[in-house]
Amino acid sequence: MSDYRRLISYIYAYEGGEKGKNIGFAKIDMRGLQCRIQVNVKKVYVGSSDVGVYLLHSGGELLLGRIFIRSGAGEYRTQVQAENVDGSGLCMEDCYGLTIHDVENAWQSYTTIWEDAVAQTAEIQLAEVTAENLRKQKEEQEAARARGDYRADLGPEPDRKSEPVYGHDVPTEAQKSAKQWHKNIATLCTIMGAVFLLAGVTNAVDVLEIWRFYPGFSGLFSNIAMVIGGGGALLTGLRMKSTRKLERLLDKVVGERDNISLPELFAAAGVDAARGRLAVKSAIEHGYFGADAYIDNRTDTLVVRGAAPQPKKPAPAPAPKPRPAAEDEYAALLRQLREVNDAIPDPVMSQKISRLEEVSERIFALAQKDPDKKAQLQKFMNYYLPTALKLLNTYASLSRQAVEGTNITEAKHSIERSMDLLVTAFENQLDKLFQSDALDVTTDIAALEGMLNMDGLTDSAFGK
Repeated sequence: MSDYRRLISYIYAYEGGEKGKNIGFAKIDMRGLQCRIQVNVKKVYVGSSDVGVYLLHSGGELLLGRIFIRSGAGEYRTQVQAENVDGSGLCMEDCYGLTIHDVENAWQSYTTIWEDAVAQTAEIQLAEVTAENLRKQKEEQEAARARGDYRADLGPEPDRKSEPVYGHDVPTEAQKSAKQWHKNIATLCTIMGAVFLLAGVTNAVDVLEIWRFYPGFSGLFSNIAMVIGGGGALLTGLRMKSTRKLERLLDKVVGERDNISLPELFAAAGVDAARGRLAVKSAIEHGYFGADAYIDNRTDTLVVRGAAPQPKKPAPAPAPKPRPAAEDEYAALLRQLREVNDAIPDPVMSQKISRLEEVSERIFALAQKDPDKKAQLQKFMNYYLPTALKLLNTYASLSRQAVEGTNITEAKHSIERSMDLLVTAFENQLDKLFQSDALDVTTDIAALEGMLNMDGLTDSAFGK
């Protein structure tokens, strides 16, 4: 590239190494140590919005930046140091071309080689042509605005003599032929079916009139066959016309979109999935969506152009919530007492339950500190406390009843009377846990007194 200071090089589409159509140009302007790079493309369809612009050199590719593609078109501008491109140590002299492709997949690319460059005069001619085209386009748009049918996202108005085309892609000749054949067959079946049906019915009536005088089945059978055949042909033609109408509706719904999910397409067209899928397949065969349209079954999507959308990755499963620390037996019983207390509105009962909770908490604290005391609580833990909770839960349930009859009232009074007994029993259980401590105290005091007497340290000893 040392002989060039300013050039335009055309960009071509490549798929798997196969060169395709021209889709734009790259302009390189070198002035001293500064190099300006401009890229303009159109009709570029990639599967990802993350598209990179790369310089080609003997060692591979050098990423210059990202180009934003919208509706198949995009522009990229940058300025680099000719002797050290983006700090890579690579000189522009070492580069032989430029390419554009998805940053993750280079199978489909848009590439230019400096050998395809044209001279300065070509650049000027291109600029003049482009300016002229823009001027004409602007005039057409202004005229369309005056008519009230201008749409900024569409090109020139299509020829109204033919069926409207709602996308930019052109069907193949085979697709056009299939579409025309389908139209002709639908028309033929409709007309011929109607003719044969009418003729068969008319002749059958005449045959029946004659049959009264000259009985015979040959003429009647032939006319019945005409009626059946004509009716079938007419029905087939009407169905084919209905399918063509649905195909045109689907084409309108798709419009300029590169792809659309089939459920969304069917919902917009107002058809069920089974009929809609058959109609989409038929529309693809007839070229309504262009030459390259297909159904991507992975994502259930109609792809008009470009790559199919990537299937959505399943959302990561939420992290399991940490389990709360296991509740020990004592904490569970205290919680149950607290809950049943909250469920009973009676203040007198609530006060007594609070006393049970307080005494139980002290009992459990002693049992946790001294395993010997825990052994003394077997009957309290296995019978008395569970029975007390059962009675209190029953009282809470009875209190929630909208109507309080005689049985409910008597049952509640019985439980209320038992509460004083339960409080006393819980307090006695707490006191009983200190029985061994009291015995130890008595024994220690007796031994202490004996030792003091033996050593003459008591009052009786001093009195002698």
